[in-house]
Amino acid sequence: MKWVREEFTRVGPIGGWLLAIVAMLPLPAAADSDQGLYLGFGGHESEVDHAQISDTETGFHGSMGYRFNRFMGTEVGLYHLGDFSESARVGAVEASAEFSGWTTGIALVPRLPFWVLDVYGKAGLAYYDVKSKIVTSSEGGRKDDETGVNVYGALGGSVNIGRRWSVYLEYSRFYTLERVDTVGVGARFHLD
Repeated sequence: MKWVREEFTRVGPIGGWLLAIVAMLPLPAAADSDQGLYLGFGGHESEVDHAQISDTETGFHGSMGYRFNRFMGTEVGLYHLGDFSESARVGAVEASAEFSGWTTGIALVPRLPFWVLDVYGKAGLAYYDVKSKIVTSSEGGRKDDETGVNVYGALGGSVNIGRRWSVYLEYSRFYTLERVDTVGVGARFHLD
């Protein structure tokens, strides 16, 4: 008890009372959703690391996850990476490039809850289906269609709103035929 008195006197009587009041406040109802099933949906801006494409596109994503406890969960997601298209003309040569793709991933989702704010990461494997096409008037075209499995990851933060809802901001990186980075926002509905 001596250390409690020392800490109380260090922050002063007003700070100590404020600390005591905050400690007695009930945690938000979001603590109820620390474990259980959830559904997520949102939109994102995608950027593909392709030499001939320097544009961004809008895509969407959906997910279903399960939180085992406050600190760990798993998630399955479906991501539309976007439909990119760019063309250019240099002298008599015309060129166009296209890239489009989808990916489905499963990931572990570790998180750190801070009252109504959660900071989380994702690390997993993604199955991807992408199409890339480059056409030039002088050399013809090259088309790449590829499916495969590769790693992906994400970092994000969410704010819990009430007992059932949370909104989030997330940065993701997918390694497909080309590297694709996304920044998105969305909402999650907690079923349990």
